[in-house]
Amino acid sequence: MWPGPDALRPGDDAIYEVVTVAGGSQRFLGVQRRLSPVRLIAAKARTSRESFNLGLPRASGLPWSSGNACNFAQFETFRGRLSDVYTIFLGRDTRAGVLSRLGGAVLTRHIGRPGRVVVSWPMLTKDIAGQYGRCAAGEFDDYVRTAARVMSTRGVTNPLLRVGWEPNGRAFPWSLGTRPAQWPGYNACFQRQAMIFREELPESLIVWDNRRDTIKTITYSPLNFYPGNEYVDIVGLMLYDRWPVHPNQAAWDSSLRLVKLGHLKGLDLWYEFATQVAEKPFALTEWAVSNNSNDPRSFDNPFFITKVFEWFQARQDNLAYESYFNCSGGYLISAPTQNPRSSAEYARLYRPGSPSSSPEQR
Repeated sequence: MWPGPDALRPGDDAIYEVVTVAGGSQRFLGVQRRLSPVRLIAAKARTSRESFNLGLPRASGLPWSSGNACNFAQFETFRGRLSDVYTIFLGRDTRAGVLSRLGGAVLTRHIGRPGRVVVSWPMLTKDIAGQYGRCAAGEFDDYVRTAARVMSTRGVTNPLLRVGWEPNGRAFPWSLGTRPAQWPGYNACFQRQAMIFREELPESLIVWDNRRDTIKTITYSPLNFYPGNEYVDIVGLMLYDRWPVHPNQAAWDSSLRLVKLGHLKGLDLWYEFATQVAEKPFALTEWAVSNNSNDPRSFDNPFFITKVFEWFQARQDNLAYESYFNCSGGYLISAPTQNPRSSAEYARLYRPGSPSSSPEQR
């Protein structure tokens, strides 16, 4: 349970943000201190539960659930391990297009395999961009319900659903970066779609995940558009080696507790919100090196691969899953041509027989 304001004493070392949610109610998330350094330590919200177990596959043989997006078979051959999760994308032009892809090969290739499908779900498509109110009013229910029934009919009854992922960006038809005042509508739309998916697919899990770097047009806390514990099973983050890059230990350490516009940005802060405040398991829903992709300072960086792997090892009990974004260009590591040094380091850490990746290493 989240504590109330009277649970804190003056000088308590924590952040809290009072978050206005749909309906005018408020949800207490800790204490916001404007002194430096700003830290998110929600120890008062900690429960007796020391770990989260969602029963996700461990076909990889790793101590946590691990997988990838794109180039699935190639990636498994490259690392010598099966995937526990397969992250898929359905496009976002039209609802008909999304449903058509869901009925095609993008899902077929994973049916009957040991891992679970992670569906990156386009909450809104380009033809209904930003129409959160119509969504919340039920006008798009058939879109969601049909998608759920397509998955169920095809045997995918337990997907992980990244509903309206990356809302703190600006690239998608549901993104708040281009319409920052509409976050209550995003929440209401998310909540309605999550409930439909749960009704149609009772074994599904709902993921709420953001990019690390919130777009600067969103000047308020990204926790404003957390839909609420009753609608979320996993809190996640997308982490790429950019904005900032992580060339050395000092850069990595400083990135973990970054704050932007007074609000959480660093990986550790998001993790602490998930596991200590919301009391949800955490996922790195996408992560990758970013060799000159979107940030000219990024590069083929094996150090980043090492630090993320070590981070997983240290937090594996609270880690729902992690999925490497092995899709194209500066992210690709399953073929050593694009990022040969990062590819070699990932293989060294993940391949069977590596002392660092054996289940005994905790």
